[in-house]
Amino acid sequence: MEAEGYHIWIDTVQIKGGDDWFKAIIEGIEKATFFISIASKNAKESRWVQREFLYAEQKNKIILPIKIDESDIPVYMLDRHVLIADKNFDTALAQLTELISKQVEGILQEEALSDTRQFELDYLDKLTLQYNILQKYMYRFRA
Repeated sequence: MEAEGYHIWIDTVQIKGGDDWFKAIIEGIEKATFFISIASKNAKESRWVQREFLYAEQKNKIILPIKIDESDIPVYMLDRHVLIADKNFDTALAQLTELISKQVEGILQEEALSDTRQFELDYLDKLTLQYNILQKYMYRFRA
């Protein structure tokens, strides 16, 4: 995914010795646009994986679960479409990359529409101000 230009934050890689582990994970989730949650036997048994997932959900992150073994999908992930990577990880990774690319396109389009809308609102504010000034001037001229 980094080859596609995405910055990847992985707790076991980015957290250095002596770092506040809990604080680093919270910051990593808060800075993220996407949260990829691994579903596996070990992850299902980890309270931390569940906490991270729920925190990302609370922060309205785009959550993309991916199942990497034959274990059941954890109950807290059941309302999400889970990519299945237990048979062919490369195919699932390609699907994940495509899904993220589509999500990024959507985010960029929303931002562009938001920028356009803000430009329109600013323009209307300017016209309203000019109209009000013109009205005051016309009132003085008539008086």
